[in-house]
Amino acid sequence: MGALVTAVIVFSAIGAASLVGLVLGQRLPAGQIDGQSRDTVRLVAAFLSTLSALVLGLMIAAAKSNYDERSGQLRRIAADVVALDRALGRYGVDAREIRDQLRAALIDELQHRAAAEPNEDGSLARPVRDARLLGLPDRIQALTVQSEGQRSARDRAGQLADGIAATRVLMTQDPGGSIPPAFLIVLVSWLAAMFLSFGLFARANAIVVAALLCGALSVAGAVFLVLELDQPLDGLLRLSVEPLRHAIETIGG
Repeated sequence: MGALVTAVIVFSAIGAASLVGLVLGQRLPAGQIDGQSRDTVRLVAAFLSTLSALVLGLMIAAAKSNYDERSGQLRRIAADVVALDRALGRYGVDAREIRDQLRAALIDELQHRAAAEPNEDGSLARPVRDARLLGLPDRIQALTVQSEGQRSARDRAGQLADGIAATRVLMTQDPGGSIPPAFLIVLVSWLAAMFLSFGLFARANAIVVAALLCGALSVAGAVFLVLELDQPLDGLLRLSVEPLRHAIETIGG
């Protein structure tokens, strides 16, 4: 389920709970909404507010951690690509074809990430496993060495190629989604109950309805941003492609 669809569901659930609270507040007998009942409901709402803040904080921390991890992986790939190109350059002219293939694969990766087409569920298409990158370690090991300098350069290039392939597979096969759906369901249920209590003792007028709906919209917006942050390869908050672009410019010579 996309982040936007989830945010709409959250807004609908919390907004509906607020309106239900307003309706119940007008129809309940006066004896059930006296001062003591009001204080009890407020205590429960304060308790739910604390729990909601705790769970939302955990969600934000998990999403930010996942985003930073994917960003670090992308930057590591870009740095290893530059180091790999330099190692192949030290090997000699026989590695020129591999260097050209490496740069071409990186350009294709950049173009794919910059203009990825969305899938049917609204997420972006995952990059395919480029055979030029996956087969890079084997082609490097196939290079013949005629000196210790070439052997050292080839071994270093092989290590870097293995690291690039492993990191890239990790990014594409495990793209994110560190927030368990149960966390979100529990959070929305608590927030819905809390907003229902807000409407229970409020007067039903345009200002109150607008305030409650604005609160529901704010919560939905926060959930939307958290889910976007938790999927760094998709959506509006996608990882920047600047590290890849910089790597292409660096190895372009």
